Formats: sequence, structure tokens, C-alpha cells
Amino acid sequence: MEIQPALGNSHLCCFARVDGELVGAARAMSNGVNYATILDVAVDPGFQGAGIGRKMMTELVRRLPVRKVYLTTVPGKEGFYEKLGFLPQTNAMGLFPLRDRDEAVEPGVLAA
Repeated sequence: MEIQPALGNSHLCCFARVDGELVGAARAMSNGVNYATILDVAVDPGFQGAGIGRKMMTELVRRLPVRKVYLTTVPGKEGFYEKLGFLPQTNAMGLFPLRDRDEAVEPGVLAA
């Protein structure tokens, strides 16, 4: 992913820093009216479990000017996203270039 254009074209971005070091990031796309999708949520493994991911997700949802928020992710450890109120959805599909498709099928992002 090209980071700069992805962030620049996002509706909202959230970053977490500890002592000036970037340890977390997340972003959202939205039409600003009905729907938003949160994607690219990442927390440095050394800082996971410290509440950083929860705070980023809470802030993103709070600041999105919509009622319906989707989340693009592989279900996390110990129901992390479910604890924040997200439920699995059954009405989504993905279109990936062939070389990326196999990499997405293996961890269960796409069902073959």
C-alpha cells in the first residue's frame, strides 16, 4: 500500500504515539452521510494489550459523522472487535488481483 495517498484520501486517520514513537494507526473511509468503513487498524505488537487499539477505535467511531460503520479486518484475538460492539457481517465480498487473492484466501480474508 502506498501510505501517503492512502492516508491523504481517507476521511479520517488516527495515530497513537508513545514517547514520540508511532505505535498505532487506523483510518476510515466515508461518504460523510450514511456509511463509513474502518480499515488498516494496526498496533505495534509490543504495545498490544495496553488499550491503544481500543482508544483508536473508540475515537474513530466517535468522530465519524455516520450511523453505520463497517470494519474491514480478520476477526481479532479474544473477540477484540466484538467487545467494541462490532458483529461479523455476511453481506460482503472482495475482488482482489489474482496474485493477492491467494494471500487473502489463506488466512480467511476471502473464502474460495
